[in-house]
Amino acid sequence: MFKKYLTAILLLVLTLSLCGLLAACGDKGTGQVSFTVAELTPILANTIYEYTEAEERLDGWSYFWETTDGPYYQRRVADSIGPRWVELYLLTDEDFALVYGNEVPYTLYHQYFANEPPNMGSMILRGTIELGAEWLFAAWESGDYDTAEVTAVGLNVKTPFATFRDAVEITINYYTGETAKQYYAKDYGLVRTVFYNEDGEVASEFVLANIIENTVFKTEAPFFFPDENGELDFEVVTIEYTTHANFNEIFLNTAREFYSNKFGIEINGDLQINSVRFNRDPDELTVNIDFSAELTDELKKAGERVDEFLTAVKFTVSNFYRAFHDVVITVDGEAFALDAA
Repeated sequence: MFKKYLTAILLLVLTLSLCGLLAACGDKGTGQVSFTVAELTPILANTIYEYTEAEERLDGWSYFWETTDGPYYQRRVADSIGPRWVELYLLTDEDFALVYGNEVPYTLYHQYFANEPPNMGSMILRGTIELGAEWLFAAWESGDYDTAEVTAVGLNVKTPFATFRDAVEITINYYTGETAKQYYAKDYGLVRTVFYNEDGEVASEFVLANIIENTVFKTEAPFFFPDENGELDFEVVTIEYTTHANFNEIFLNTAREFYSNKFGIEINGDLQINSVRFNRDPDELTVNIDFSAELTDELKKAGERVDEFLTAVKFTVSNFYRAFHDVVITVDGEAFALDAA
């Protein structure tokens, strides 16, 4: 079901502006009726693509490309709540395919998935995109399959972002009897999608609402700390990152700054959160966060209970990397008992 859900959601996107001019650029047409895959799948760094539901019955979505150096491209998807899943695409001269998807509701489980075994298989675009072109969109374990066909070219498509000339219409026929019509524009990608139920009635429609260039992706995470009574409390911290960012380094820097301010101890130099390491063995799935002994000693001198501090950090790490099963605390590589004074 997750695979089918992602396949549907991916139809809402793949937009991008190479020219950087907003509505004015989208208003121009050249009469082009045949396109390469690359012309319909531009991928830009540090750019957010926003879509809205045409009737405002459903929440909109936004997308941010986390990698742009190919041939695998990773995109993070968010809704009104925050980051929800990641998708990995393979782009070649002939194909644009979704090969991996990972749902991550309410978590900030950041990592690059290019080395993960594929778990998706949807051919978004294939070959020369021209009237009458057909291809296999997706095949299912049941033996059923979905197909795609270019059913119109040279269309005008109006969205809140711009009016696009010379758009291409691609019809997706799902084996379930449902259909979708995608509308692509050169240098922008997907600008409109209409989903139809088995009776041919419109089920939903999503349109490109905005492209925000030269920006960062923002998300929020709770950072825990012991209050004056030794009870856990938290503050929500905004975290920003760019395309090709080192997620773990950004998290470490944010944690250093937060806990430095919270405890009045400058966490740098010898006073360090040394590292965050991951055991991605499916039977383990643990995160190890290592502190310097100098930091724990300084906390003791400041009158802080080290176990309360480390327990708070453990909760913070557990929420940030929620896909893992456990967080292991060490001090200079040695296990630390959290009930220690």
